[in-house]
Amino acid sequence: ALTADHVSHLFQLCQILIQYVTYSQERLVVANSTLITRNKSLETDNSALQGKVHTLEADLASSHKEVKAQRRTLMAFEFERAYKSPSAASTGGQFRCNHCSESYQKEESLTSHIRKRHTIVNVVQQQPAAAPFVAAPPPVVLTHPEVLQMQSQIADLRTQLQFERDRQLRMMQQPAQMGP
Repeated sequence: ALTADHVSHLFQLCQILIQYVTYSQERLVVANSTLITRNKSLETDNSALQGKVHTLEADLASSHKEVKAQRRTLMAFEFERAYKSPSAASTGGQFRCNHCSESYQKEESLTSHIRKRHTIVNVVQQQPAAAPFVAAPPPVVLTHPEVLQMQSQIADLRTQLQFERDRQLRMMQQPAQMGP
């Protein structure tokens, strides 16, 4: 049997439930606006970082092209010097590396070997005077500050990219954790 007290309590419960839903809705609106603002900020930061990555990638590509051009110039210089060198004829076509004593039939092979195996050599090692050899051309060496700067820029970009990925992942997980 439904009495007036039961109906009164039922209406009071409905009123409390409506107040709770209204309060929850207001809190969710505030949380949503905060998340929208944070998302816009992150999108702006992300686009700025992507622009920086693009710029640094372009700089890296340009540096690679410069290095390639310098290597070609050095190869041409070494090739020209090899044909003008009187010691090449005296060795009977044997070209020896000053760094590891490997010998090659062609000057180009020796030059390629030196470029691939001995690119960062600060002190040229001397071979015994009894062994005939062609003096090895100076190795292709990027200046140490340039290499360090490029490595540092790449490391910074990787760190920033990972940080941004982690932050976006956290942002995607936070709304799921807030839940109703």
